[in-house]
Amino acid sequence: MGRDFDASVPPFRRFLDRLAASTGRELRPTMFRGPKSVLFPESTTSEPSLFMEVVVAMSLAVTEALARAGVRPDAVAGRSLGEYTAAAAAGALDAQTLLEAVRRLGRTGREICHRNLRRERCRMLTVFGLPRAEVEGLLRETAPLGRCELATHMSHRRLSVVGGPLRALEEFKRRARRRGGARVVPCREGYRGGALHTSWMSEHARIFRAELDGLPFRRAALPLWSAVDARPVRDGERIRELLCAQLDRPVLWEETVLGLARAGTRVFVEIAPGSMLTDFLFPLPEGVSVLRTDTPAALRAAIRQLRD
Repeated sequence: MGRDFDASVPPFRRFLDRLAASTGRELRPTMFRGPKSVLFPESTTSEPSLFMEVVVAMSLAVTEALARAGVRPDAVAGRSLGEYTAAAAAGALDAQTLLEAVRRLGRTGREICHRNLRRERCRMLTVFGLPRAEVEGLLRETAPLGRCELATHMSHRRLSVVGGPLRALEEFKRRARRRGGARVVPCREGYRGGALHTSWMSEHARIFRAELDGLPFRRAALPLWSAVDARPVRDGERIRELLCAQLDRPVLWEETVLGLARAGTRVFVEIAPGSMLTDFLFPLPEGVSVLRTDTPAALRAAIRQLRD
């Protein structure tokens, strides 16, 4: 990731230079070359992953390139890890503090997921093809076998992510397939040991809350729409609370995006890497568009369009 940006977008390159100087950590070799074992260590080990750090660093560098071109948002939002990047983009904390927070988040998360995996405690499944009401009904049916919870749902694609103990998930999977679920598959290897965004991660949220207490948060310069409650927030202490709460609460990403649209947002700029809005989510309301920034060419095109 990011090699083309570093070569052809000077503000991107200068931002990573400053970040390396302020943190004492040069992330570009891992960002550009990996290897995969560093980005996604096997879930059978407790080795920390650098994936979150390099994604956040790249996203902040693209945000900086937009700002240097005169493009500044009216509001920001993020999904899961993106909420941390959004907090920095809103001005609630600086880039160095954010990277420290993300490093702590990754370290404690891997430790807890590793312990859960060794205990065969909980996992996650992605369910395709069932409406939300059907998924929630199945969760209630399998509750006697263990507490399974909905981590997120995307209505247009009929995609749900659920997490819980193995015995209950196996029964959930059998029933979902009988009800017409097109596919029920385990989430990728890196998340096998943790039911992210469910109450199974409450220990992670508690530990991380204590770690964030020592980091300086300030009032945001613009609204940050939290995917915990799909509402805007600016208060620094409230943002700190929400960044912890999102670890063991469902991700209300669809509700957040639609809330922004109802509040008047007509152009979304999706910060590289990825295409959660443009390729993956759901049809946006009429008159609402999304600009990508996942390549230098797409970034330059977005800047031209926003300037016009």
